[in-house]
Amino acid sequence: MENKQIIWKSSNEIFAASLVKIFFASSQIDANAYLNSFAAALPSKMKVSYLRCYVNDEIVALAFLQKFRFAAASITDTNPLRNILIKSLLFLVPCRLSFCGSLFCIALPGMAFKQGMDNAIKSVIIDLFIKQEGSSITVMKDIQNEYIFNSFRNDAKCFPSMLDSTMEMNIPSHWKSMDDYLNALHHKYRQRAKKVMEHFEGIRVQDLCFTDVEKNKDIIYRLYLNVVAKQSFRIGKVDANYFVELKRGLKEKFIVTGYFLGDKLIAFRSAFIMDNRIEIHFIGFDYNDNKTYQIYFNILYDNIAFAITKKAKVLELGRTAQDAKRIVGALPKYFSDLIFFKSSFFKKVFDFIYARYNNNGNVLPERNPFKEVHRLISR
Repeated sequence: MENKQIIWKSSNEIFAASLVKIFFASSQIDANAYLNSFAAALPSKMKVSYLRCYVNDEIVALAFLQKFRFAAASITDTNPLRNILIKSLLFLVPCRLSFCGSLFCIALPGMAFKQGMDNAIKSVIIDLFIKQEGSSITVMKDIQNEYIFNSFRNDAKCFPSMLDSTMEMNIPSHWKSMDDYLNALHHKYRQRAKKVMEHFEGIRVQDLCFTDVEKNKDIIYRLYLNVVAKQSFRIGKVDANYFVELKRGLKEKFIVTGYFLGDKLIAFRSAFIMDNRIEIHFIGFDYNDNKTYQIYFNILYDNIAFAITKKAKVLELGRTAQDAKRIVGALPKYFSDLIFFKSSFFKKVFDFIYARYNNNGNVLPERNPFKEVHRLISR
């Protein structure tokens, strides 16, 4: 190891397309198109860094980081006094956050290595990366390598988390229509689904082309903000051009679907289309309309119908509202993340916020919507 010269070099420019194709070849999304689209619609107050790692002048790893201040606006606590204390603390003590990997897309990791590299060298490269580029708190998402994850378990300034989860649902190959899904449900869940769907009668569902997304971008963004405002814990927020740029760059691999009452757009959902997999991205709707039309659950059911139509094997529904997603048949899929801290102070701040807002400690009601649930367990 001592004979190897390891250097991380940053650049203001996105990686060359050829590098992305080589290093992110196993990514489930077109990494080059996504990064270009994201750069074109970079959220305000956020900086993206692109880095190359060299070992003896050979490029052996690529990484990208989103850097921003973790602001008081990111948290809304139901306890007024605690809300004031948290916001005051974050205002008085600047907390810079670095996020290695896409903050908004689950399918894209933030670091990729040359094929066949030794795990011990990868760990050294990550350690140097954190020391060089790390902020107050640095998050490395979705560590799939067990050796790398375990190599930082005893690091006093690292929190190895296995509690981060998204909700996934396997789509059996014999499902050819929504009727097959409904017939797979226990009676009470089937009746509930049918009753919810009745509220959507008269709602027109339409996939939006690029021109449609651009034309409706302000409405789409307002509907998106409605949902964001309901979240008690938020890390980052996209800008109005985000959906336009993703549609421009990813084309048919990024779907934006509009839900119309007459000519009025009352809701939307967005999704990444991958090989045998669909990742539902951001959604948006008006909560007053939701009471009348059961929009949220109808979007969940429409996601399932969409996945069946696209012959996807896996439908990924996101991190939030996990109980609602259990009702329609999704199960949690857990990630291994590494969270690094520049000092013990920021570790204590993290521990406090994590204990307050981590939902994994809460026991959700047992849900068993399917007659043969064992076939649908997410691996």
